[in-house]
Amino acid sequence: MLDEKAGYPALAPEGYDEETRSYVFTGFITKTPLEKGGKEPRRVLLPEIYMLRQLMLKKKDKQGRPVDYTKVVFGEEWMARQERRPLLDNGARVFFLRAGREVEVTD
Repeated sequence: MLDEKAGYPALAPEGYDEETRSYVFTGFITKTPLEKGGKEPRRVLLPEIYMLRQLMLKKKDKQGRPVDYTKVVFGEEWMARQERRPLLDNGARVFFLRAGREVEVTD
């Protein structure tokens, strides 16, 4: 399958948050390309975007729990800003951590 050759997944499911009725993911990407001595490349992959989109279209997770929104939390601001557009366009809310607090990216 061609999607497997695109790289490693960038989103790791953290699980369902009953209080906010959201499904939460941790996001991680790399900055330095492999050819320049970096780690294996990581970007948000198309299958991950489709999966988020399906959660938003169905409005429920695989267990049938209601999902009002999906949330992707990156460890650093540059990661969230670099990957935000396809995530925001498909209904996800995007955050990064600053001093242990979540900051939402809305633009």
